[in-house]
Amino acid sequence: MKIAADVLTQPNITEKPERLTKYGNVIKEQTEHLQSQVERLLRTASSEVKRLVIQKEPCQLNELIQNALDQIEPLVKMSGATVVFNADENEPVVNADKAHLQLVIINLLENALKYSNDQPHIIIQLKDRDDDFYSISVKDNGIGIEKKNLKFLFKKFYRVPTGNVHNVNGFGLGLNFVKKVIDAHNGKISINSVPGIGTEFNMQLPKK
Repeated sequence: MKIAADVLTQPNITEKPERLTKYGNVIKEQTEHLQSQVERLLRTASSEVKRLVIQKEPCQLNELIQNALDQIEPLVKMSGATVVFNADENEPVVNADKAHLQLVIINLLENALKYSNDQPHIIIQLKDRDDDFYSISVKDNGIGIEKKNLKFLFKKFYRVPTGNVHNVNGFGLGLNFVKKVIDAHNGKISINSVPGIGTEFNMQLPKK
């Protein structure tokens, strides 16, 4: 929302009505999403339920991932990144919490950009595993993660030491949220990372 607002305050934005409309819609959609999430958070916090509360509905995964990419486009452009989305031509549909799952994709993309090198390159792959799961992977060419740190990634408030990278901010809650969402969908998530080469997150979502 902040990045989109920064774009809208540029002096020559009125000369580019298509960008004005596009980024205005980003702020509108994100505001509505934020309101919904706050209401859901308050309901969860006021109950005794410890497991993340989700609301499942039929979700078209190609569309869901593309919507996540559209939401994060201002940040992608600001970072000068290249993002490739390899969709599944069979248009897979799953029962999932659309808002939460889309936020998972956005979170992983933000991390890929945050821990990137000078020329971020991100590949999103959606495919049918030919078993009971669909696979969504997010792979980057960033700074990577030491093997000794991988087991802590999903812990609340944990942040990976970044050495000489000093522009990384956050509270260490994003990946903890990602894990909770995937767990709530009875899915799985794994990480493969090589320092200096990059990181890949792979999520498996049940088809039924």
